[in-house]
Amino acid sequence: MKNLVLKIFTNIFKIFASVFMIFPVRKKITIFTRLNNLTIDVKQLYQELNETFKDYKVIILKDKYETDKIRYIFELPYQIYSIYTSKLVITDSYIPAISLTFKKKSVKIIQMWHAMGAYKKFGYSILDKKEGSNSELAHTMKMHKNYDYVVATSDFTKQKYKEAFNIDDASIKLVLLPRYDYLKENENS
Repeated sequence: MKNLVLKIFTNIFKIFASVFMIFPVRKKITIFTRLNNLTIDVKQLYQELNETFKDYKVIILKDKYETDKIRYIFELPYQIYSIYTSKLVITDSYIPAISLTFKKKSVKIIQMWHAMGAYKKFGYSILDKKEGSNSELAHTMKMHKNYDYVVATSDFTKQKYKEAFNIDDASIKLVLLPRYDYLKENENS
């Protein structure tokens, strides 16, 4: 029964994706988060993008997949629409609407993981372990697919993210997260 529900669920994504795939990309940047409260990274990124790209519309979407499945179903079409009509999509978590849809070549997708480093294992590095997802579910949900780039803060983190996101070295970019600027500016407070 669970597999049937997942197949229906993933097919719904494909239907919406097929419709919104034909919409033109606009001067828009979409930031996705699954966290209930916006992190410093998301807040600072939003502010900086608005200041730097004044002719772009920058939006933040909170994904409710984990916390409110009913609301999530109603928000899903807008999420997929936002992915296909944005020039850039940035996420700090696994977002089903990103991974389960077809990748539109003109849209760049960046994973800016919400943790400052790799303090625990996650994603593909813990598949089929007690604390992780099982391989079949990860395959069905296309866990962490469609990213053009993943942001890592150090060479150590880069190696951990390579395993966790199941990606190659070329897709990982060493960049400090926005919270580093915040911490630096407020280090004497």
